[in-house]
Amino acid sequence: MLYFIFTNYTQNSIHRDELLQKQKEHVIELEQRVEERTAEIVRIMSTDIITGLKNRRYLEEYLEKEIQTIGGNEKIYLLYIDQNKYKSMKSIYGRYVIEKALVEVGNRIEQIMDEKDGLVTSYGDDIFVAVFNSFGHYEEALNQAEKIVNFCSDNYLIENHVIGITINIGISCYPVDSKNIEELIRNADTAMLQARKTGFNVIRKYDH
Repeated sequence: MLYFIFTNYTQNSIHRDELLQKQKEHVIELEQRVEERTAEIVRIMSTDIITGLKNRRYLEEYLEKEIQTIGGNEKIYLLYIDQNKYKSMKSIYGRYVIEKALVEVGNRIEQIMDEKDGLVTSYGDDIFVAVFNSFGHYEEALNQAEKIVNFCSDNYLIENHVIGITINIGISCYPVDSKNIEELIRNADTAMLQARKTGFNVIRKYDH
């Protein structure tokens, strides 16, 4: 009888331990799935569906962190990049073709900004925003913008269409001419609009 009781207790204990182990493994698996799903949701929310670049939401969160952690003499340069005649080209060639051209432009901007470990984002239909940190002067940002203009203003072969693309760029700097994120973006936009008034492939930096 004692042997039977002891054996039964032991078997029940082993079975209970096995169930607990399976439950732990199941909980761990569920937690991993939740983490993966959460990361995927965050990635989707932070990514532009057309270009695959980070989007406006991500940019604003990124800038908020950068401004809080920026060094003493460090600056943030923001390049507001506008693709000219986007709407008219979309009506001529169709949305699909022009969006593919937009992807190509974004890829080229990324290649240039990789030199500065910068960030390139899609900020709107035909707007890209690039940012990078530096201890240098405005000339560094102007040189970077000039590289982007030279590399991106080109004829693109998309779906048997040769599409000529030009851009304009406005530049602003934190904290030189901007006190916060809103001013940083708005000032670069203002500089870009001044560039657009002058012509195509024009670069302007913000000044009061």
